[in-house]
Amino acid sequence: MQENLTQEFSVRLKYLRQRNKWTQQELASKIGVTKETLYRYEKNQLPPSYDSAVCLADLFQVSIDYLMGWTDYPTSKDMKEKEKIEEKIWLLKEEQRKKLFEILKSWIYGEIFV
Repeated sequence: MQENLTQEFSVRLKYLRQRNKWTQQELASKIGVTKETLYRYEKNQLPPSYDSAVCLADLFQVSIDYLMGWTDYPTSKDMKEKEKIEEKIWLLKEEQRKKLFEILKSWIYGEIFV
């Protein structure tokens, strides 16, 4: 299981670095590690130290949970918003919920509806 979590970290790290248009050397310098260490993080050859994970999460403005692959929500604000929406959906009457789900399915799967 640890291997899967490290793999998710590697994928997200590379994505976030590229999204910010930083080279491995630039990011390594920002968090105080060598380019080789960062390369090994991205290749899933080395798990990050606690300090590196904290620095990276802070630098990318995401939670450590997101960075490590423990959640798909980059920030706790995103998670709270999701929970609010879910709560409101389940407070709808059953018929309203069904209609909402049909609309969402149509939108997600690209079906045209009126």
